[in-house]
Amino acid sequence: MITDPVNRFIEALHCFPALPRVFNPWFSVDPEHDASSLAPTHRIDNLSRYLTERLGRAKVILIAEAPGYQGCHFSGIPMTSERILLGQLTHKGIYPGDVLSGEVTRCSRTDGPVGRRGAKEPTATVVWQAIKTAGLDPRECVLWNAFAFHPFDTDMLTNRKPSSDELRDGLPMLHQLLELFPDAQRVAIGKVSKGILDKLDIPTSAELRHPANGGITAFRTGFAEYVGRL
Repeated sequence: MITDPVNRFIEALHCFPALPRVFNPWFSVDPEHDASSLAPTHRIDNLSRYLTERLGRAKVILIAEAPGYQGCHFSGIPMTSERILLGQLTHKGIYPGDVLSGEVTRCSRTDGPVGRRGAKEPTATVVWQAIKTAGLDPRECVLWNAFAFHPFDTDMLTNRKPSSDELRDGLPMLHQLLELFPDAQRVAIGKVSKGILDKLDIPTSAELRHPANGGITAFRTGFAEYVGRL
């Protein structure tokens, strides 16, 4: 029996039933873009360390809609690009150690469309910069999604919105994540996320503007103001 709460949660993610056009970063291999069959194992390790380092410390959980191919699909950590984990965004003030301690093994192929520096997700960059500049200890913030897995459209390097059925099926995963951090406030990133969480009866303490589509400044301002009230 698995008694460690983080490992128990990750085991549940790993064993989540397969759904059409949904990629499970902690179980599945992206045969075209992953560097090896060990990629899911590396993503599990990333997520395990990320969550463990925030147990008993997290003050806030930022919840977006669903993972994208530029972020969690390869990194295994929501709203975190592989480029961040590989130390390729230090010039923007974001360091691998902000996310987790220790070495990270690259999951994506260096000779594929992702590129030699790893995938870069604009939202991840904005969110991590906001965490750093707001003065919040990165270990006091957990990033997650209403739907834990990557819903794709035509191929793995595409994104789509999760369906109502997928959100319902994934609800136990969201509840298990929230149970790991019972004292942390829940904050929705964007109106779509807020609507999903309301529909799923997940209470939130605030809603922030999503950084996409011209919302970067509003997100940064809103997040800084929110952190100032913690």
